[in-house]
Amino acid sequence: MPTYLYFGENEFFLTRTIKQLKTHTLDQQWANFNYTEYPPESKETIPQALSDIMTPPVGSGERLVHLPNSTLLGICSKEILLQLESILPKIPSTNTVLFTNTRAC
Repeated sequence: MPTYLYFGENEFFLTRTIKQLKTHTLDQQWANFNYTEYPPESKETIPQALSDIMTPPVGSGERLVHLPNSTLLGICSKEILLQLESILPKIPSTNTVLFTNTRAC
């Protein structure tokens, strides 16, 4: 499973690069079904994203799960890290995970 980490404060370049990845990864006819972005504000974001990462794509193309400013890039619970570690080998090869961060460290 491809995993990408894009970071930086230049939102123009991040937006352009994300758009290029979406174009390369997703079949445009199935993009509404196979692209999911999980905002970091919700407590349920990580569990939902982990579930979505395991779901094969609908139709043709690949699935892209985008986690902008995710807590997985910083401090998260040990149970979430263990869950992520256990599912990584099982993730379908047709799925891509994208982490982006625009916050200064």
